[in-house]
Amino acid sequence: MVTRISGEFLNGRPSGSEDLRDDTLLSIEKLRFTGDASDLVVQFNAAQFAFAEVDSGAHPGNLRTVEIFMDTQTLFDLSAVTVTGFVGGDTFRIYGDGDGDHHRLLGG
Repeated sequence: MVTRISGEFLNGRPSGSEDLRDDTLLSIEKLRFTGDASDLVVQFNAAQFAFAEVDSGAHPGNLRTVEIFMDTQTLFDLSAVTVTGFVGGDTFRIYGDGDGDHHRLLGG
């Protein structure tokens, strides 16, 4: 399930994937995965991803995946994002769109 830091659900379901690329996201500082019963995938366009923190929570035996689609963006910077709870197999995937995309990943 994907929740806002306030605890309100953001288009949340208990498992599966959340495609938020056509949703309007405003002033959300933290992306938090809750529930450990299944693999979870959440998808954003690069312009939507303004989180200061991504917390995958405890999820033994299950995977967490954040997928970023560049869409119209040409620059995407994750270097200031704090990531907690990600373990082996959890991933960030960034999909370019062939127009000279530039990425700055975790840790600078």
